[in-house]
Amino acid sequence: MRKSMLAAALLSATTAHAAMPKPGSYITQNGLELTPKLSVGAMYDDNIFSTANNEQSSMIYTATPELEMAYDDGINRHQLTTRLSSAAYIQSSADNYTDGHIGYLSHFEPSRRHRFNVRVDADWSVERRGEGLSEGQPNAFAEPLTYEQQDYHADYEFGAQTAMYRVKFDAGYYNKNYTRFETITQYRDYDKANFGATLYFNSQSRSDVFVSVHQNNYRYDVVDINGVTRDSDDYQAYAGYSWEATALTEGEIKVGYQKKDFANAARENFSGVSWQAKIKWQPLTYSHFRFTTSRSARDPLVEGDYVRETFYEAQWVHQWRENLQTKVAYSYTDDEFVGVSRQDSLRGLTLAMDYALSPNVVLSSYYELRNDNSTRDDLAFDRNRIGLTVQFALMGSR
Repeated sequence: MRKSMLAAALLSATTAHAAMPKPGSYITQNGLELTPKLSVGAMYDDNIFSTANNEQSSMIYTATPELEMAYDDGINRHQLTTRLSSAAYIQSSADNYTDGHIGYLSHFEPSRRHRFNVRVDADWSVERRGEGLSEGQPNAFAEPLTYEQQDYHADYEFGAQTAMYRVKFDAGYYNKNYTRFETITQYRDYDKANFGATLYFNSQSRSDVFVSVHQNNYRYDVVDINGVTRDSDDYQAYAGYSWEATALTEGEIKVGYQKKDFANAARENFSGVSWQAKIKWQPLTYSHFRFTTSRSARDPLVEGDYVRETFYEAQWVHQWRENLQTKVAYSYTDDEFVGVSRQDSLRGLTLAMDYALSPNVVLSSYYELRNDNSTRDDLAFDRNRIGLTVQFALMGSR
């Protein structure tokens, strides 16, 4: 641990998080913009299984090719992104993995009073041993868990941006299915349907006051192993304020009420205050701070009825030169489990630097510290990661 903190001190003295120049794009004759990217990296992780004792370390080599295809006429935009992410663990080849992602975004405005947004994401991913369903017991599985997830979301907004009132309706559907060790993981396969509405009041000062109501319906494919279903209906109502960039700040704050009702009375329902806030403060053109906080009840991955989670994060991003930017971020999460005797406090620190060697090549270095404390001793651990990534834009500037 002392060596890791020394590495952090050295890194913070010489690095931070740099501005990534827009990668090169190629625009076809019909206006389609193609943006290919490739990132390759190497990382040292001193606790790859997130264990409290007998930590195992490894070098990890990564490669992430990505292709973005977009059409933008100045008002409407349609974008398709495909990405593969692979990792090779030198000291634990059983944990090698490849993730896949396909995402589609569409923004369509037939007139100044009507706006539509559609988002579709599909992922083929892994849950690393020691995380998720295998937290605290990585040796229970011979290799990482794999899962598929799909996320669909659409919204419609009525009212001109300068109008006194606007209203937005949204709906979505999410599905997650594990594809390995199904005899154990089948109890965490679920679907979520959600819908809601938001009413905006234009304050005529580049800001909005709004109220929103949403409902999320969670339905698990297989009843939990103890015979008590995890199905629930989640209701949220917020009042908030959002503002566009001023001379110094921009952001959104909303505070409200959340109620989570389980289908089975054996599980404890939740009702209480919930909030979300994101604020950016930019005292200088080349330096800004971001503050994020949230509080809500969420479904746990392993145990308990629900988790009452409170999250805080602060970031500082500084542009030292046109091609050099640094980032420092600190986060704190408090997780209170209901239905079991457990409470976690999670801390994270990130120090990073991006340096643009050219408009099409960016070198990134980073250090990450994670410190998890828990009332369950087997779930408390420290983890240090230090790495280097190079991102290439495969085509010249447009």
